[in-house]
Amino acid sequence: MRPKDNLREDHGRIMKLFVSWQKMLGKLDHPDQALLEDFEKCIDWVEVFIDKCHHGKEDEILFPAMALYEDPEVTSLIKGLHSEHQTGRSLLEAIKIEFKTYSQTNGLPAGLIQFCQGYIDLFRKHIRRENAQLLPLLEKCIPTEAQEQIAAQFEQYEQRTIGPKKINI
Repeated sequence: MRPKDNLREDHGRIMKLFVSWQKMLGKLDHPDQALLEDFEKCIDWVEVFIDKCHHGKEDEILFPAMALYEDPEVTSLIKGLHSEHQTGRSLLEAIKIEFKTYSQTNGLPAGLIQFCQGYIDLFRKHIRRENAQLLPLLEKCIPTEAQEQIAAQFEQYEQRTIGPKKINI
């Protein structure tokens, strides 16, 4: 599997999660224990699959490989995407804090919903940007042999972060 295909597959799984997550957000006014457990699993999935695995592959493998080509368009794009990863990590931390407070006190979900929606909106745009700009540049800048090496590194990275099976949503 080429790096582009690997990332597109991740993007599809992430977008499916966002649909499920938004449905859960709509039910937070009257949660039951099952919803709270599913919501917590969703947060875990976001942290492990999206942030550690998917963004890790980009931040630690793909972006450094693409930066070697010293193209100003690539450099600018990578800088922006990496910044969005950092913003997402901050939002995820806020989500975890808000969820803990919400689930322990049965308080109002407004803050939790706001942070979750912010995360979802950020990464829907981010994924569209990657699909439209990053992936075509990857194909343009990186020779086939280097893409094969990146694909192998992606597989090894996935094995280290999520194990032999991808996390199901």
